[in-house]
Amino acid sequence: MATLIDNFDSYTVGDLDGQGSWSGSLNWDVLTAEFQSSPNSAGNTTGGAGDISKDMTATGTGNQVFYMRSSALVLGVTNHNVRFFEGATFLFFVSLNEGGGSPGDIILEGSGSTIITTWVVNTWYKIEVEWKTSDDTVRARVDDGTWTAFVAVAAAFTNVDKVTLRATALGGSFYVDSFSDPNAGVVTPVASQVFQLMGVGT
Repeated sequence: MATLIDNFDSYTVGDLDGQGSWSGSLNWDVLTAEFQSSPNSAGNTTGGAGDISKDMTATGTGNQVFYMRSSALVLGVTNHNVRFFEGATFLFFVSLNEGGGSPGDIILEGSGSTIITTWVVNTWYKIEVEWKTSDDTVRARVDDGTWTAFVAVAAAFTNVDKVTLRATALGGSFYVDSFSDPNAGVVTPVASQVFQLMGVGT
């Protein structure tokens, strides 16, 4: 189950703060220059650092899809990330990290760091995260690729209920788009359908 559905497409171009319950740095805007879902994305193109946050539907065990893109990879600087919280308690993030050179590293960070895969500039990456309350862990994958192992989040939690977009200063323009439900449209067959597929009772 996803906890946030938001593609920014219904918002007015300009400050993201105050639109769709987003709140935070005025360095974040609704933009049309780059998008994964037309016509808008959220982006920080100012070169300044800044966080902007939105409350999500509180969800225990669940998952979330979103997209990230950066216009630059600056050694020792770029570490743009999407962060997940319970209230004010940080749990985990996924980042476009400079990684010591091009290509950079896409990192899952909880109580420790896991490199998921690499990234290059001016490319949208589909990120999916899945978390579990039973053992306070999270895993991630990029572009429907291989999942990481489940790793510990930064603190024990009951629900994920807030997301924060964080851009690093002078790290290139950071764009985020298309928070969505990876389970949308997935239909679980009832027993009779399973039996028909197995040829039972036909």
